[in-house]
Amino acid sequence: MPIENTAIMEPGYSRTVAVSDLPMERTGIHGLLSDEYGFDQAESDGLSRFLDNTAKIESEGGVDNPGSSAKGTFQFLTYGDDNSFQTGLNRLSTAYRVLGGEVPEWVAGARDHGDPGMLSESQQRDLALGNLFSSIKDPEETERLFRGASGGDTDAAVELYMKYHHRGSGGDKATKRARSRSASIYSGAYGHGGLVRDSYGRGIF
Repeated sequence: MPIENTAIMEPGYSRTVAVSDLPMERTGIHGLLSDEYGFDQAESDGLSRFLDNTAKIESEGGVDNPGSSAKGTFQFLTYGDDNSFQTGLNRLSTAYRVLGGEVPEWVAGARDHGDPGMLSESQQRDLALGNLFSSIKDPEETERLFRGASGGDTDAAVELYMKYHHRGSGGDKATKRARSRSASIYSGAYGHGGLVRDSYGRGIF
């Protein structure tokens, strides 16, 4: 059964999110990846934690951004030429075919309604993993990054997220901020949306 944690989003506001207290079942792309790379239970659970932390980075677990068309737990864009939701569904279908699975029926329905928020949590996680897997063109890099992220390697987790989900590049302040925040979350230094502070009480970001 999930346990309920309260995530503090900003002063005066909180939201309850479900956090699984049981090992993630090996289903969907998660299961296919675990089989492909021979993950043991610890690595499979590590992949679940990577997704938990990615959700925290993107939306604190599922809050839509009113300033953009990004929706759902992993904030896929849903409008215009940069419609990453439809692109993600295409990549998810490719991931199933490459990994030897059958594309789920819900994918066709998702193409029609176009809203990540209408998907179940497990479907959104499936989409996030499939999108990441099919975004990487080099099989060796794919395995390196997934093994690293599942094994708790913060650098690998940040690289996988920044290059293939966030897709930040260059040295602009927003990208640097995103990289700093993601590194803090993947390393476990950032808790429940709170500001990370150093030993002198100064805000890190």
